[in-house]
Amino acid sequence: MSRVESWLVTAGLPKYRAAFAGMHEQLFLELMMQDFGKYGVVDQGDKHRLYKAIKQARAVVGLCEDSQDSSSFSYTNYDLQGGNGSDLLDLDAHDGDLIEGPLQPFQVSPVGEAARAAVVQQQGGQ
Repeated sequence: MSRVESWLVTAGLPKYRAAFAGMHEQLFLELMMQDFGKYGVVDQGDKHRLYKAIKQARAVVGLCEDSQDSSSFSYTNYDLQGGNGSDLLDLDAHDGDLIEGPLQPFQVSPVGEAARAAVVQQQGGQ
């Protein structure tokens, strides 16, 4: 039994073994949810189980395979998890990296104050 078939069986999806038969592991690991229909996976519950199976397989393969070509993109060598396993890129993780020294409080621009005063004056000094 191939690793892809094993992952499907473990996920409770043995009925899709024929649909994914002969598929290379790397191709299986790079499948996206929108690809599932091409292989006959249309049931929402099955899609969810397949997504989780691929996510778990990516984690296992990423931890077990040491010889990876860093010049080619794949989910097993490109960290989208930000270290927390959420499969999302954490955009806030490095927000403070470029800030040096203490933060200064926000100050209203004097240009904005002058413009507001001009508008008030035009409206008759309200």
